[in-house]
Amino acid sequence: MKSLELKPNKEILLETLEKNIIGRNTEIINFIRLLDSIKSNFSIAIDNDWGTGKTFFVKQAKMILDAYNEHSYDYELSNLERIKNVIDIKNIDLHLAVYYNAWENDNQKSPLLSLIYEIIKVAKIDTNKTDISINKEKIIKDGLSAIVKHFSGIDIKELLKCVETEAKDIFKEIKRQKSIKEQVDNILNNLLLEHGERLVIFIDELDRCRPTFAVELLEQIKHYFDNDKITFVFSTNIKQLQYTIKKYYGEAFEAKRYLDKFFDLTISLNEINVIEYFNFVNENSRGDMYDYVCKEIVKEYNFTLRDVIKFVQINKICIENLRKTKNEYLYFDEIIIRYVLTYVLPIVIGLKIKRYDQYEDFITGKDSTPLITILSKSEWISYGIDKLSSENEKSSKDINIIKEKLELMYKAIFIEEYIDKHSIEIGKLEFTKETRKILFEAEGLLSRFARYN
Repeated sequence: MKSLELKPNKEILLETLEKNIIGRNTEIINFIRLLDSIKSNFSIAIDNDWGTGKTFFVKQAKMILDAYNEHSYDYELSNLERIKNVIDIKNIDLHLAVYYNAWENDNQKSPLLSLIYEIIKVAKIDTNKTDISINKEKIIKDGLSAIVKHFSGIDIKELLKCVETEAKDIFKEIKRQKSIKEQVDNILNNLLLEHGERLVIFIDELDRCRPTFAVELLEQIKHYFDNDKITFVFSTNIKQLQYTIKKYYGEAFEAKRYLDKFFDLTISLNEINVIEYFNFVNENSRGDMYDYVCKEIVKEYNFTLRDVIKFVQINKICIENLRKTKNEYLYFDEIIIRYVLTYVLPIVIGLKIKRYDQYEDFITGKDSTPLITILSKSEWISYGIDKLSSENEKSSKDINIIKEKLELMYKAIFIEEYIDKHSIEIGKLEFTKETRKILFEAEGLLSRFARYN
């Protein structure tokens, strides 16, 4: 079994951009234009909930900036052309774009050093250049060494791999100490000499970091990176980040006002096209009723990208064998099993992912609302409700009759104890105590219907 999560590697970023899977291409173009309009030191916060595609968005933005920077090293020429074929932007400045995952670095003792390290990696410092370039390289190395000396406790050998020299050689080159601010400015200005007109630094996952690291990173950026050629973009959930700040300074601390000092502009991304994303990741889609019910759940429960991935993964495991086989896995009426697992199981899974409190009430017979809400959708109810009507009954499209039938089905599955009777007939379907048992077995992912490859 492999994870269905779309890791934002280069090929996935390209493919989703080319197909506009998430539906944000126009938004990305406008964002690039916004970045290109900035000519001074500036900080932008992209404020959205977890799982809404912020990382995809900023990595695609970086990818586009790289495509329009002739000094970019991150993509092959063929891929750069693919990007330009999709995103056509005229007359923009050359931006050196850096992606920094704060969460992956919050085990570092110095946020400043880990950030500078990431910047230098992107620029790919080369020591074998002309005399002018060597001077530039030396300035960068001297500055970096001074910063390392200031912030003790860092593994300097690892940090300095990118500049291809030993720590002892660098320290010999230092003739005088400058302030850390000056050293940072020297490093950044000299990097931009050959790599672009502006530096755009994307800070991701700051709201997931340890409070100490998050605060230190913000304050070190504020103190040391006020260069007019730098734009910072923080992709974060500001509400969660406020909680992080309060853990550091105390609950009474005004975290919002504190963050307002760091962010010149706060923007939010538009809602994603979750159905297109569902179709994209649901590689085993058959366009059958089960998929249709799943799509209704994705829309009704406002799934994030991360929710969709989990939903597709779980459904794939617990229902795949039932969709591929017939009688060999069934030990009583096939119709009732297929009906319940097609119409009810995805609701149970969706509630467990997104609305756990309601899930508990639903499976214990206390709340039929999810079943009624999802299965009374007019677009497709005529296909599924027929089996809840007997041969002598006319199929009704009256919403009240439909809801009555669904309520009866809910009681038959989740409430009835079957002490005095063996079964309950609702239309053409016969429910027994085994119905609930099979439903819960399928939900538990260890039933005879499960498929793991």
